[in-house]
Amino acid sequence: EVISINLCRSGGRYVYRLTIINKKKRVRDITVDARSGNRKGRRSKGGGRSKLEDRIINRVKRNLRRHGI
Repeated sequence: EVISINLCRSGGRYVYRLTIINKKKRVRDITVDARSGNRKGRRSKGGGRSKLEDRIINRVKRNLRRHGI
């Protein structure tokens, strides 16, 4: 579940900062490059992203393409 999405400027680029709650009720912060839709920063423990994180990032990428960004 997405709790919040903020558009911020980081290192001269725009990024989306998302706060989500996963199935285990843990709060996760995700940073996604606003132009490319690629995730920035650390990966989750265990090395990979969760399926929820992948779905959210893919949704952000679709919205970016839809708006021609």
